[in-house]
Amino acid sequence: CAAVIATFACSVRCLGHCAVEARTMFRPVALGSRRWFTRSAPARNLLARNVRYFSESTTQLSLDQPFPGIPELKPAKELPPPELQTTVLPNGLRICSIDHYSQGCSIGCFIDTGTKYEEVHGICSHLEKMAFGSTELRGSGEMAEALDLIGANTGAHLNREQCYFGLEVLRDNMHEAVGLLSEVVQKPKFDPIDIQEAQYLMDLQR
Repeated sequence: CAAVIATFACSVRCLGHCAVEARTMFRPVALGSRRWFTRSAPARNLLARNVRYFSESTTQLSLDQPFPGIPELKPAKELPPPELQTTVLPNGLRICSIDHYSQGCSIGCFIDTGTKYEEVHGICSHLEKMAFGSTELRGSGEMAEALDLIGANTGAHLNREQCYFGLEVLRDNMHEAVGLLSEVVQKPKFDPIDIQEAQYLMDLQR
């Protein structure tokens, strides 16, 4: 309680200090029936310091010069047209890929199974809600942190014929995303807490 009170008192002092600075920086001037606020000398000095700081700390690049750190771009007519490539691994896994020369990429895993194969009604909905949760290698919190580190958008969808798990990340994070996606698909862990959360979400949708 003492820490909370001290923090509150410090916040009040800070707000009061800001209010005093605001009153000294802006002064009212009567013009006819209205009151206008004009910048005082402290306000003008503060603005001048900010302008001088930004002008000294930033470099103005010409529009005809490349920005440092950005790879050189090529016109679309100089690039080969995107073509779908299909590869079949020795274990029968089929990989379809296409390069659109974008800075983002989408990675998805389609499995030929759906609601028509479920023996317990609603199990597919549970799996959809539990996607990208706990695995055999990490908990749900660690998985969420790993996804946040690469800025991934997750998606899961199950229908009658297929189920889909996918990620959307930047191009540079593709390898990490493939590893996380394979972990979610191949090594899921059905934690009781995740099952309860999935059941809660299903109850809300009814």
